[in-house]
Amino acid sequence: VDIKPGTVNYLGSYHVTGIDENLFKTDTFDIELSNKPNRITILKHLKEVTKGTGWDEKFSSAMK
Repeated sequence: VDIKPGTVNYLGSYHVTGIDENLFKTDTFDIELSNKPNRITILKHLKEVTKGTGWDEKFSSAMK
């Protein structure tokens, strides 16, 4: 996946299972596509937490 700096890209929501303690120390885990949270829910949250940084405008544009 090629993501350019300064852009917003949604690749989906995923549920990760099979991690005993730490994602970076385990050798195996499973990733499944999830319907929750959805694209708009994530973008709204990111817009709120980045308020006033300039990124909030990028997230607003991505919701259109």
